[in-house]
Amino acid sequence: MTAAEAGRAVAASVVALCGATFAAAEQYLVLAPGDRPATIAVSGVVTSEDVLRFSAPPSRNWSLVITELAQEGRRVSAGHLLARFDSSQVDDRLRDLDGDLAEARRSLASLTETQDRAIEEEKVALAAAESRARKAERKAGQPAELIASLEYRKLVEEKRIAIRLLALARERLPKSAQFRAARRAELRARIRQLEIRHAAATREIKAFSIHAPRAGLVVLGTDHAGDKLEVGGQVYPGVVVVELANDAALAARAEVPEHLAVRLAADQPAKVTADSAGGAIIEGRIAKLANTVRRKSFFSPATVRDVDVRFDAPAGADLRLGMAVHITIEVAVTKDALAVPLGALVYDQGRPGVIRRGDGWVPVTLGDRSDDAVVVSAGLKVGDEVRL
Repeated sequence: MTAAEAGRAVAASVVALCGATFAAAEQYLVLAPGDRPATIAVSGVVTSEDVLRFSAPPSRNWSLVITELAQEGRRVSAGHLLARFDSSQVDDRLRDLDGDLAEARRSLASLTETQDRAIEEEKVALAAAESRARKAERKAGQPAELIASLEYRKLVEEKRIAIRLLALARERLPKSAQFRAARRAELRARIRQLEIRHAAATREIKAFSIHAPRAGLVVLGTDHAGDKLEVGGQVYPGVVVVELANDAALAARAEVPEHLAVRLAADQPAKVTADSAGGAIIEGRIAKLANTVRRKSFFSPATVRDVDVRFDAPAGADLRLGMAVHITIEVAVTKDALAVPLGALVYDQGRPGVIRRGDGWVPVTLGDRSDDAVVVSAGLKVGDEVRL
């Protein structure tokens, strides 16, 4: 045997050995009918059923700048500062209101003092008018024959004038009192208006600092791009700045594509798997399905609906807020169905198929997904062997 022939013989032996090894490694699944649950698999995150959400407070400005934020994931107690916003403009307005309010109160005190003096002066003037009127009346009351005619007429006129001045002084008293009351009421109204504005500004200042009403874990909000908020960032009305979660009431939340969410309903069974918690599977049910459809993110046109899953039993100690999980939701059950594992599918120019023993690749028609398998509605029959 030549060297070339020996080489070809060795190569043939290697090929035969590899083929035998590959054939031995092949595994086939014998198809049998069974009840197959139709499932929807999505990614989610561990959340809490008991969450308090805090947004930026209402103000005269459209946006507010964050000046302080609590640390993400930190456990805080009641009264701890969660977030604070820039309040410099409100501080300036509050200082102006302080000055205006102090000036208005000083004006009221000065007016009251002036009016008190005016009242005393009016009393003195009234007493003087009454004295002049009595004196004029006594002089004019003398017998006319004892006084010259011209002098008598003068006394009568002085009496008339004194009586008229006394009447005017008496008429002036209630009108002066009304005028003084109106002036005081005007200033008091001004003070009340400033006090209301001052109280509103004070409440606004307090609202610029958000404190925890109870103990819990801090979860920071995100901006329109999905990034976590941070100090120096701007927020707008309606944007959740920080959440306070109760980690003793864990749940799971997922975003389900709109075309799949139409098959979801409350109380459907679900399985939650956390790879980072050792692959533990937690049973649960759909607790809440959002009524509205929204965009997945600012940059994605895909539409989704939010789904909340409540656990049937308390979650294990390995589960943490914010942990990524896989959620499988059972939406229906197909009776006496054939199913093949997802790994057994072989696509040819976009068409799904499987490798059937003795026939090679054959096309199939797929139905619902069932966990890690998929229901085959056409193309296979009971007893067929499909390569895995």
